[in-house]
Amino acid sequence: LNVEDLSPQQFAALNPRQLSALTEEQASNISGEQFARLSASQLSGLQAKVIKELEVGVLATLAANSAKGLKPEHIAEMSGSQIKELPNHALTVLSSTQLVSLDVSEMEVSQISALQPKQIMSLKPEQIQSMDASLLAEFSLAQVQGMKPAQIAVLSEAQLQALGLN
Repeated sequence: LNVEDLSPQQFAALNPRQLSALTEEQASNISGEQFARLSASQLSGLQAKVIKELEVGVLATLAANSAKGLKPEHIAEMSGSQIKELPNHALTVLSSTQLVSLDVSEMEVSQISALQPKQIMSLKPEQIQSMDASLLAEFSLAQVQGMKPAQIAVLSEAQLQALGLN
């Protein structure tokens, strides 16, 4: 199957079983237009190694309703550059199960700002700890107020200062 020969409509017609058979080489040829048309169920059919091979820019086309189809193993395989291109509207719908696999230290300020307080609360303490103070400084008051004691307990003095908690 030459993925690059399929129109976005043809690519969107592939079922989850067919998508699960895509190789890493085929994944590197998926265009943003093709990827943007995948439903959540189709996206969940992709192997994690396929997500890892998507070209830079492809994940930027992820629709919010499709983001729900990302499995934790998909998210764990994303490179830093792939994480940075995740659109804010897709990040806001990620569940706690999905978020615990996300390398939040790779996120951009606008992405952190887009997360809901309940999403911040669902992060593991070590995820919060991995954030640079400059990222933590961008937390809204609601995000800070929603943090759990275990998340705050692991922070350095500089991180606490960034949150205005010392």
